[in-house]
Amino acid sequence: MRTALLEARDISKSFGAVKAVDGVSLSLAVGEIGSVIGPNGAGKTTLFNALSGFSPVDRGTVTLDGRDITRKPPHRIARLGLVRTFQTARPLGNATVLENVLAGSYLHAKGGVWSSLFPLGAVRRAERELVLRCHATLATVGLADESERYPGELTAGQLRLLEIARGLAAKPRVLLLDEPAAGLNQVETARLERTLRDIRDQGTTLLLVEHDVDLVLRVSDRVTVLDFGRLLCHGAPAEIRRDPAVAAAYFGTRDAGVTARNEGAIS
Repeated sequence: MRTALLEARDISKSFGAVKAVDGVSLSLAVGEIGSVIGPNGAGKTTLFNALSGFSPVDRGTVTLDGRDITRKPPHRIARLGLVRTFQTARPLGNATVLENVLAGSYLHAKGGVWSSLFPLGAVRRAERELVLRCHATLATVGLADESERYPGELTAGQLRLLEIARGLAAKPRVLLLDEPAAGLNQVETARLERTLRDIRDQGTTLLLVEHDVDLVLRVSDRVTVLDFGRLLCHGAPAEIRRDPAVAAAYFGTRDAGVTARNEGAIS
């Protein structure tokens, strides 16, 4: 078993009397794609918020490469290498696609006010390198030809890819993607799947919250299944397919609205 890059132990988070996450643990190694799935209200986004510092945990620890990040604020966690996206894309509407990605690279920008007023050669070179790197990031997600367009001109699928590119611009070691396939058609989902594999192959570890179980089981190395805030199952996709508790949580009487396509992905 490979050493964990991201590890959460016994994470719990309540909102009043509601236990949104109750004693959940998971781990993810370098170079893996992990996913968190579960019925609506299972605690998936709350777990993401806890991992990334947006919602302080009540109990438990989160470590990144052995370093405890449990009580650190989101911007400190991002600087250490764990970056997240959100369910709803939030691009800068009056900025081009390239400028949006450049904005995502602020964690690694060189210089300050003085260097902006009197830019030296080294600062100019760093800025050129940053632009080139952002162009490369757009190429990774399939938006190389859209760099001068504005977010309002993009499709829903392209906006999802732009959100991923902005996350990548921060040079994360672990990138948390919150429902990246939401609202995508089959063609866009296929493009997203290739993008996820490309990102992983370029050295970034990924953790997804996702409702598209079919996509999850194709692309993931490890899957964590939540149900009513509790850990139901954590393992390889083959284990998830065979687990009767997972099938009951998705396709039993408590969750009759799950689509037949996702049922086929488990069975």
